[in-house]
Amino acid sequence: MRTALRTGIVTVLATVLVVSGVATAFAARDDTTDAGTDLEAFRAERLAEIDEALATLQARLDALDGRDGVWAEQMTALWTDGITILEVVADDVASAETVAEIRALSGEAKTRYETIRRIRGRYAHVTQDLERFGATARRLEGHIAEAADLGADTSEASAEHAAALTELESARLLLATIDPDDGGEEILADLRESHALAHAGNRHLRETRSEVVEALREWFAGL
Repeated sequence: MRTALRTGIVTVLATVLVVSGVATAFAARDDTTDAGTDLEAFRAERLAEIDEALATLQARLDALDGRDGVWAEQMTALWTDGITILEVVADDVASAETVAEIRALSGEAKTRYETIRRIRGRYAHVTQDLERFGATARRLEGHIAEAADLGADTSEASAEHAAALTELESARLLLATIDPDDGGEEILADLRESHALAHAGNRHLRETRSEVVEALREWFAGL
């Protein structure tokens, strides 16, 4: 089977796994033997599953219509790619010569899907974390300024806040180099690093909050 078509089938059958009962069916069959399995009956069953998956994918895509945000964007890309390639999958399954060939595609699909799911899911997660932590950093900047205006010693809070901004900016810069459409384990490694940097920044934000509270407590005690 041609490499491009094989890659496409793996990608789309992987998409099927997340939206229907096909994943369970594949898992249950992977360790069976092909002896005595009727190719045409097996083919017909898989084609029916693909048809069902196409309908499910379209329903998921329709449900995202009009929704904004990185999560909707990543899922829209996933479902759209799935629908496009599933039309090829049906033809390739129809022309497969053995049950083993169809089974092999199913196993590869499960592995490939896990990579795709982690990439798109983690990319959306890190993006949302950075948006949330960035908003927290802006609020804390305001709190530090207010405490300083009162006369509180905010040097420790400012130092923690600066450290947080450094970590968050590093996470953003790394995330900006990642294209979730590329796929691959190297992208997952970069996403994990970006995620770790974002949470390191958030730890500094928690310390910032504590230092602001402590600065105000000391200021009130000195009144």
